[in-house]
Amino acid sequence: MKRKWLIAAGMLLSFALTTHAQDKNFHIYLCIGQSNMVGAAKVQPADSVVDARFQSLNAVNDQDRTMGTWRKAVPPLCRRYAGIGPTDFFGRQMVKVLPEKVRVGVVHVAVNGCASDLFHKNLYQDYVKNVTADWMKKEIEYYNGNPRQRLLDMARQAQKEGVIKGILYHQGETDAWNEGWLDKMKFIYQDILSELHLDAKQVPLLVGEVVGNDQHGVCAGANKMIDRIQEVIPTAHVISSYGCQVGPDNLHFAHEGYEELGKRYALKMLSLEGYQVDASAASIATAKSEGASFKLTATLKGNKAIVTSDQPLKSLEVVSFSGHAVRQLTLKGEKKVEVNLKGLKEPVLVFVGTAVNGAKETYKIYMEKGKQ
Repeated sequence: MKRKWLIAAGMLLSFALTTHAQDKNFHIYLCIGQSNMVGAAKVQPADSVVDARFQSLNAVNDQDRTMGTWRKAVPPLCRRYAGIGPTDFFGRQMVKVLPEKVRVGVVHVAVNGCASDLFHKNLYQDYVKNVTADWMKKEIEYYNGNPRQRLLDMARQAQKEGVIKGILYHQGETDAWNEGWLDKMKFIYQDILSELHLDAKQVPLLVGEVVGNDQHGVCAGANKMIDRIQEVIPTAHVISSYGCQVGPDNLHFAHEGYEELGKRYALKMLSLEGYQVDASAASIATAKSEGASFKLTATLKGNKAIVTSDQPLKSLEVVSFSGHAVRQLTLKGEKKVEVNLKGLKEPVLVFVGTAVNGAKETYKIYMEKGKQ
């Protein structure tokens, strides 16, 4: 009888310690997506100044970080060679508004160029098998070949210390082109909630738009589907990208664009948590003008791409969905350019042309299907 009493007492003590360890004032947010969630803008010196109340749980092992440990959220958050992105500015804005006793933690898992399938319990294995780009294989391997599982493992660890309050999602450039994406998003969200024993009403999903038409976004068409997310997920909310400045590839946001987008994620989350926020605090960034637009097209011909323009070009850059420039050409006013693509294992390429008059235009091409 005495032994049973001791065991029961030990269990109660263990429960008490575990309960005590969870800080209700440590608010955790899961951050998921592809390259714009990874962060493609260059980290600036001033970005290293971060409030200690904003922390990041390392989701990978790297030379400068150990998986499963918390650190002050100094960028880059995702991996050692990533840039700065919306998560950085989300956390900074949150701690500005929240009471001093509240800390903010992020669990950040993202892979450049990935489709939603990578986070889908039933689809990720086939998706990973069919990845051909070496850089994407390497990024997936950071998560032991299963980013979804790594997200869940890190989230469970974070739950021991704090409370998950929301999910930030920025992805869709690759595959948000049909209603199948909406169905996958519903499954992914419900899967995460189920695995972590979370209530949708307490853990909303915030989904950011990709670079929009106002910034000549090369994937702006995906926003038509992203904007419908609440049709399938009542507790989802769209974060507008209107006016958020774009980078030179018209695919990834500029530093200022990420700052604006991150603030919008934060202001929406704060309002959902019952805080009075001033919407004007997230100013609408002025759209960049790069000169008059022009027509740029690209067609595949074997291992080459034929790029044509109705304006003379001074340069042409070919960018992967990871944000890496894989070809760079300096031109002398040509309107038709042949680009050697041999050896490139990229599912999608973006051609960025700069005209002699300074105007920029982009054109996206699907390498594997030849879809345009």
